[in-house]
Amino acid sequence: MLKRILSESFFLVFNNLDAVFKVCGAWFSLQFVFLLCLTIVTGGGGGEDAMASNPLLAIVSIALTLLSSSSIAVAWHRFALLGDHPTLIHLHVGKVEINFMGKMLLIGLIMIAAMIPVFAFFTLLVSGTAAPELAFALTLVPLLWLSSLCMRFNIALPATAIERPMKLATAFTFAQGLGWRMVVAIVCLSLPVMLVGVVIDLIANLGTDGAPGLGMQIKSLILSMLLQVITTVLGISVITSAYRIALENQSEHPHE
Repeated sequence: MLKRILSESFFLVFNNLDAVFKVCGAWFSLQFVFLLCLTIVTGGGGGEDAMASNPLLAIVSIALTLLSSSSIAVAWHRFALLGDHPTLIHLHVGKVEINFMGKMLLIGLIMIAAMIPVFAFFTLLVSGTAAPELAFALTLVPLLWLSSLCMRFNIALPATAIERPMKLATAFTFAQGLGWRMVVAIVCLSLPVMLVGVVIDLIANLGTDGAPGLGMQIKSLILSMLLQVITTVLGISVITSAYRIALENQSEHPHE
């Protein structure tokens, strides 16, 4: 199943790059303009610092992220599962996207609550005599195990996108055996793209004593956002593929 999830997700994205940029293009353009304005206003400084000092900017950034994530995910799930082709400029936010956002936030809260004991254990180890590396090694297994369990809830998201609502408890049951496969698939597909992003940042910082000029920073921002588009859709595609497999398993074993 892992091999199927990897191959389906990869080819779904790279065989349909036109659809990828239709789904993501307008939203990422808005985010790019927002970040570009921050970069120019701060004279090439970090946008994170500007948002940290201005609550209004932080709220706008969070709202834009949530709206874009929901709209992009719904459109991509519908494209993959129903064959709905996105329009050239996709900025749609409706009832389905709002419901999707609510379920996405609920899953996020569940994941945060599940991870609190792990991070508390990590903090306890670090504050004691354990080195950070040892503490990380000791908490890695429970962290991955909880991540695989929480990932199963995400099966409810494609169902919400195609307007076939599924309760989180049902999604968790449907996705039995798929959680760890989804985690591994997302890591395997995202890691190469993330490494390219690190290389881009390193090249950008080769400017003047590690401080890139404004022009280089803007170029780096454009390339980073393009990589973010690919990473985002690959992650959504993993969930789409797992949802399809879960439905097939349920139809084959309806009473299990």
